[in-house]
Amino acid sequence: MRRSGLVPAFGEDRTPYAADPWDPDLPASRTGNWQALRRWLDTEWSMLDLVADAPLPPDTQPASVMEVVERGRGELRALIAWAGKRAPRKAS
Repeated sequence: MRRSGLVPAFGEDRTPYAADPWDPDLPASRTGNWQALRRWLDTEWSMLDLVADAPLPPDTQPASVMEVVERGRGELRALIAWAGKRAPRKAS
């Protein structure tokens, strides 16, 4: 999640992580969250999902919340595209 904000802001993330979660050489136990994120982004997500998954206060405008979620999903998709263009850092 952190990278999805740093990449659009700075063009890269120079944080020295132990490994990149998209590294195909990592064991499945270390890439599960990355794979789950990709599956979630590949799935249609609607206003119904929003109101079913998150109890919203009565005065909340679901359409406004949906806009925020969609912007976040866009940043995460951009991170996945960015990751696909670079060699993963190997686990240390």
